[in-house]
Amino acid sequence: MDLTYFNIDNGYAEGILRGYRLNFLKDEDYAKIKTLTSLEELWTFLQTEKGYPEMEGTEVTIQAIRNQMKLKLAGELGTLRPLIF
Repeated sequence: MDLTYFNIDNGYAEGILRGYRLNFLKDEDYAKIKTLTSLEELWTFLQTEKGYPEMEGTEVTIQAIRNQMKLKLAGELGTLRPLIF
């Protein structure tokens, strides 16, 4: 089989998805999260370990964290959308 054209149509999108998969929470991440005692510590963990942006001028609340997670997911899906269709 000639591998020159293997996955030529969807290889880039597959690579992007594999990168996103590496950012999923793993068992070690859950173990770290269980030891955290405040929302600030949780947000610091998400920023340093999972690449979430800073929330400048916003109090760290459950709703603020949820909104940041939705924005990150929307951005990631927005990157994939043109590649899929």
